[in-house]
Amino acid sequence: MLDSSIVSSIGPCVAEVEEQLAKYASNKHCTLVVSGTAALHAALVALGVKANDEVITQSLTFLATCNAISYQQAHPIFMDVEEDSFGICPGQLERFLAQNTYLKDNICINRHSGRIIKACVAMHTLGHIGKINEIQAICKKYHISLIEDAAEAMGSMRDGMTFGKYSDVAITSFNGNKIITAGGGGAIFTNDDTLHNHVQHITKNAKQPHQYEYIHDQIGFNYRMPNLNAALLKAQLELIDQFLINKKELAQQYDNFFDHIPTIEYVKPPPSCDSNFWLNAIKFNSKEERSAFLQETNDAGMSTRPLWKPMHQLIMFKNCQKTKLNITEDLYQKIVTLPSSVTCLK
Repeated sequence: MLDSSIVSSIGPCVAEVEEQLAKYASNKHCTLVVSGTAALHAALVALGVKANDEVITQSLTFLATCNAISYQQAHPIFMDVEEDSFGICPGQLERFLAQNTYLKDNICINRHSGRIIKACVAMHTLGHIGKINEIQAICKKYHISLIEDAAEAMGSMRDGMTFGKYSDVAITSFNGNKIITAGGGGAIFTNDDTLHNHVQHITKNAKQPHQYEYIHDQIGFNYRMPNLNAALLKAQLELIDQFLINKKELAQQYDNFFDHIPTIEYVKPPPSCDSNFWLNAIKFNSKEERSAFLQETNDAGMSTRPLWKPMHQLIMFKNCQKTKLNITEDLYQKIVTLPSSVTCLK
């Protein structure tokens, strides 16, 4: 690879890995980019999210989800999550839209803000895929585009299907802590030819094809993954099945261990979900027990963490519209994530 001198975003490995990933994830198209956040941002742009639009998502997510929305100067609306999947609760999503929106010319309008609700970003927390088929049906009813934030869900399935089947666009991440890595990186998946062509265009600085002129027809982004990183990702992709086996073996060890501790619950995947077990988690009975465990384990050099602070509790998003977030706040106070890295060795 280094001898070829093709190390930037134009090279054979980029196209080859895109084809392999699309096939692996059972999607028609894949575009490699420099990060999962870039993938989310490009997906929002491709779906037409603009300044002052609104995007529904969950408060229980990593900051990147809301950062990408903010890059477009759009406004998040926060839904609560389900207790088993930690993903958007379809019932609450349906109630919110029924009570707070109306359709005008097939455009979903928020009664309270007067803004357009353009998209919904459903995040697959810890690698567990939520009820994305139900979420899709609701979004379709209200003419809202659906993005799956599957940054953590590479290799996961629900009802025998990977991410991307029920959404307009799905993204994943190849950050160093993910199932497979390119040192960084992300990918955008879609089954829509027009969306794919748009994503490819805007992630290459929106440059028009020409023999020698530099012609750009809109604001674009230098988001394409370099060939060098794609070569690393190609090698990682060849090992993904073993990574997933080792992840499941580690999860089983944690499950067996905590099964004998009645005051701590090991967090299992929701029904119908074949999880990649990207991140293992346990649940305590109270915030006090959780905090004591975090302090003791970190003092002993063990890298345990709480879930991410809910987005509505961060200063940047404290004034955003939200539903009741009882489950989100309860999970934040009681969940601890455990060291979950594995190697590809058998």
